[in-house]
Amino acid sequence: MNHHGVFIDNKHSYYDFGLIMQSVSIGFPKPNIEKISIPGRDGELDLSTVLTGEMTYKNREISISFIFPDKDEKSWFRKISEISNHVHGRKTRIIFDSDKDYYYEGMCEVNTIDTEFENLQITIHCNAFPYKLRDMMVTAQISGNETISLYNLKMRTIPKIYSSSTMDLEYKSKTYHLQPGENIFHDLRLDSGNNLISINGTGKVEISYRAGDF
Repeated sequence: MNHHGVFIDNKHSYYDFGLIMQSVSIGFPKPNIEKISIPGRDGELDLSTVLTGEMTYKNREISISFIFPDKDEKSWFRKISEISNHVHGRKTRIIFDSDKDYYYEGMCEVNTIDTEFENLQITIHCNAFPYKLRDMMVTAQISGNETISLYNLKMRTIPKIYSSSTMDLEYKSKTYHLQPGENIFHDLRLDSGNNLISINGTGKVEISYRAGDF
């Protein structure tokens, strides 16, 4: 029998803890809206994107409720300790069986416990990063000048670029000098959609980044 559930870090709600997932609530992150009123001016001045050039978002709230089918009181309290030790007050990675390509990251806590032994229930609440995330990696062997397409989701992101040798990378008409090893350029941010980069040199590159979507 297939029991859908959720991985919290490296442990599964059913196959490791014996919990049956009853309900899931995944809230949408609220935009960080900043507005000011200026005397003598109609309406409000929207400053939400002034600092970053794009909208940013607050964390999202996730609640997951489970029942424990074993009605044995001793087993239930032992299970509460196991789950709480694994989850409560810890930053965790959350992967739902029904959405395995993505993960959420956030601080989780055991929120409520119902100890009526006809309905043993536990709820885990997580304050999570605004986007659900997906780890992306592109590897290429470079000989001369090569163009690489990097597909990104909603969230703009900074890639990590591992290079086996000294090479030059061009993105949006700006040149970045790659050194052997890991390279991070904080002004090189991938937009949503296809991003074309050109690399000139000889060697191997591995480009990894976290793509984020709602």
